[in-house]
Amino acid sequence: MTLMPRIRISALCVLILLISTAIAQHKHEQTLLPRFDTIVEEEYARESVLIEPKEKWLASDNVASYYGIKSIKSVTLPVHVNLIFVGFDGDGQNGIRIPSHLFEEWFDHLEHSVEHERLPVGDEPQGTRNGTTVRLNIKHRVMTRIVKVSPLVNTILEDAIMYHIRAEDPDYEAKSTETTTHFQETEQRFYVDAFKFSSLLMSLVRDLRLHGKNGYTLFILNPKSPLSRDQRYGYRVGFSHGELDVLHDSTAFQLPESIHNELFRRRGDEELVHQVIPMDNSKQATASERPVASKSTHWLDMTDESQKWAEEYVRRIVKGTGTTQPPVQCNDEDDPLCGFKNNKDEDRKMDIVKLAQRIATDGSVDEKRYLYRVQKFPWTQAECLVDNWVSHSRMAFVDLSAGPFEWGPILARQGLKSWASMPRVDDANLAEILLEQQEEKSMHQSEEEPEEAKDYHQGKNVMSKDEGEQMSRWQAIRDKALEDAREAFAVLCSKRENDTPTEECKEMEEKLKELEREVHIWTSDEADGDVHHAPFALDAFMSKMGSFLSKTMKQLVLRPTPAFSAPYAEKIVFNIHLILGQTSYDPLAPLNFNMQEFKHELSLLKFPGQEFIFTFKKHNIRDRSSPHLAMAVHHALKTELVPRMSTTRFYHDSVTYLDAKILQKQLETLFPEETRPADNLQSTRTIPIFILSLHATHTDAPILTDKFFAARGLSNMVLVVQSNQSMYETRWQCNKDPIYWNMASPVRHALAAVAFTAYGLVAPHLASDPATGKVIKDHLWSVGNNPFSGTSHGSHFSGFHKDAAVRSVIAQSIQYAIEQYNDGVSMLQSIRTTQANFRGTTFLPSNDLIERRRHVISLFTSISDDVEFLDWESATGKLRQLETAARQFRDDAKAAMSMMDVYKCMVEETATQRDQLSVILNFFFYPLAIGAYLLAGLLYLLCKGFKKRKPKQS
Repeated sequence: MTLMPRIRISALCVLILLISTAIAQHKHEQTLLPRFDTIVEEEYARESVLIEPKEKWLASDNVASYYGIKSIKSVTLPVHVNLIFVGFDGDGQNGIRIPSHLFEEWFDHLEHSVEHERLPVGDEPQGTRNGTTVRLNIKHRVMTRIVKVSPLVNTILEDAIMYHIRAEDPDYEAKSTETTTHFQETEQRFYVDAFKFSSLLMSLVRDLRLHGKNGYTLFILNPKSPLSRDQRYGYRVGFSHGELDVLHDSTAFQLPESIHNELFRRRGDEELVHQVIPMDNSKQATASERPVASKSTHWLDMTDESQKWAEEYVRRIVKGTGTTQPPVQCNDEDDPLCGFKNNKDEDRKMDIVKLAQRIATDGSVDEKRYLYRVQKFPWTQAECLVDNWVSHSRMAFVDLSAGPFEWGPILARQGLKSWASMPRVDDANLAEILLEQQEEKSMHQSEEEPEEAKDYHQGKNVMSKDEGEQMSRWQAIRDKALEDAREAFAVLCSKRENDTPTEECKEMEEKLKELEREVHIWTSDEADGDVHHAPFALDAFMSKMGSFLSKTMKQLVLRPTPAFSAPYAEKIVFNIHLILGQTSYDPLAPLNFNMQEFKHELSLLKFPGQEFIFTFKKHNIRDRSSPHLAMAVHHALKTELVPRMSTTRFYHDSVTYLDAKILQKQLETLFPEETRPADNLQSTRTIPIFILSLHATHTDAPILTDKFFAARGLSNMVLVVQSNQSMYETRWQCNKDPIYWNMASPVRHALAAVAFTAYGLVAPHLASDPATGKVIKDHLWSVGNNPFSGTSHGSHFSGFHKDAAVRSVIAQSIQYAIEQYNDGVSMLQSIRTTQANFRGTTFLPSNDLIERRRHVISLFTSISDDVEFLDWESATGKLRQLETAARQFRDDAKAAMSMMDVYKCMVEETATQRDQLSVILNFFFYPLAIGAYLLAGLLYLLCKGFKKRKPKQS
């Protein structure tokens, strides 16, 4: 073969090779570029209808907006509160009359929307709370109903006080006949049985159908005092100091030994190893039986209903007849017929020994147990004398005519309940009577004038020196307030040219003119004496009443939750560990730590459908059986010199205590399975209770925990200390008398600590300072026969505490669900809607997201309705569903975000591959193709040139 054909064949092969390479590269590019898009197109081809049009996708900023999903700012839980004012129609102390329109006007300013708070209390040592209060996404909407009752109710309450009142001094009746006797202050005090008076009020509440699902009831009483001006009365359970001394010295007061078996049944340790309290399946009210809530009603006139109750009371007590007869035995404070029993016996005149014998015969179980303790313990202390009370049910009362009394810590005076903690009727004595006269004159009505008003017209007690000084201070405050109002109006609503005053400025100008008119009336020389002072004194009284009611609602009903999580669990296992560090006394004796009483009172907190399991185990740290536990206890034992103050002197004292934080760490190592942190969505929760029964110190001082406490509730365990000292003087005082604890029987302290750990039930005296967010103390409602009371030795949880425990658990579950739901919404909001990712909507779990959202919102609404009507069985039964649905919504949102991220990555990877192929084509294929074409052309020309050249002839 000649040279030219070879060259032609080679050029053709090169050209074919370059063309085939370009075609192969182009096909490879077309194969790679649409790989993910082809899948999307095929998926869209299978979908007949798109979820939403493309225009909406592009108009939405994110996926959450595309689906119409918004974050939850707050969940509202309604609360009904009934306020019953008795003795404010001119028939009470000082003849005070408050018109109905003033109640509505002033109580509209109450906090009707209260944010749920999380206090920084939990595992940190007491006294080192540096955290601030956290406001949760939950609001309580307080709906207040002011209930008007018949004036005859006040008369009956006054009679009940008269029948049951007793002097603290047993010899008062004898001494009162001696005109030369100078009584001491303690001899001028009287008390009323709080149980009997509370049961009388409960009978009225039940008759008015304000109990059960109708919310909480607070009585504000102003009865006429049966005592003289220099005498005071209050409320307590049990006897006074003087009466207890008489009983201890009396040989006639003896209880039968059989009463011990009736009151205390000691169970062996083998029976305490494993005990189950079954679920409470008590039937709650159905939806049809629930009361219909009136959202807008603030005034409820129940004069006729209360009149019928009063008439029935008169038939039973005064006339001895009635539709039903009271039972032979009064079983409990909540029994409404307890208030009707023995009213005509006039307990105030009965000898204390005879009264005790009568109670031993036909008294309630609690009264008999109290007498038994009095007989066995000569050092039994009298209960504190108070002027407000929390019953066993959802009812409390405050008597403005009683007291005033004070109680609280001796050294750290923060939160001390004093005479200024509650509104006093003396502050509104003369002003309200004069206001009543003004109203009568303006309405042209003639009514019988109260006796106090007649005294005023006769010139008695017009204004004292103290009242004059107080009036001068009011005038200075008034002038300063008027000046500030004028300056604020001038700054905010200064007139300018061509400016039209706004509606706010017009309203502010009218209020300013009204204030100036009132000030003019105040300072007018034409005013009749002190009549012009009446509205201001009444306003001061009502403003203090409003502040008192706001504090009451927060301390009794709207309790905060602790810093740690106390989630809902269908089953709670209480592992009781008795740690013995002494052999001198029996720690589980009936009058020491009564295990049966402890479990019975704790079971009152059990939710409907919840199960309690108790296990018991004993550890002896005095022998070699538990060396690690003994080391843990001794490692946490500390001694410190702390300042102390009694009612007579200030001094320093050494305190031996167990550091709860150190002991907690040690016990977590020894009992890891029991002390695991609580978690949501768990069906069973384990709470260990460590009862450390120890010797007192060499100075006969008990061993405490964290310096001042007999028990401490932590996030994952409860610590209780016990010693053999029956009268430990605490840092608490009541009416200048020290309060003592029986450290051999720390049952009530253990109950409060367990309630705190299991349900997050914070003590009523702990609150948040609105200014700083720090934890403060206010012992206004540290009363009643319950474990949280600092003025009583009782251990019975009230209806307020039971509901507060359920409300705390519900609030924590709702907050957990809100956080999970909002996390999911935040994830959806982070996914931007663009042209590039529109085809990715096919891979989103759209139906799941929308269905989960609807389910979560419906559960929030349903639980809110259940909480409004106190249907705890229905509300707690939905908590697990709520937490699960919220977490699933978050998981779906997380999956959606992951899918969109994968789609974005694949699109970006495909675009990157396209760019790479473009680079290859631009820098390699096209130059090679051009070169090939040029080479082919050159070869063609060469071949043509060779073809035209003729061969040489010879």
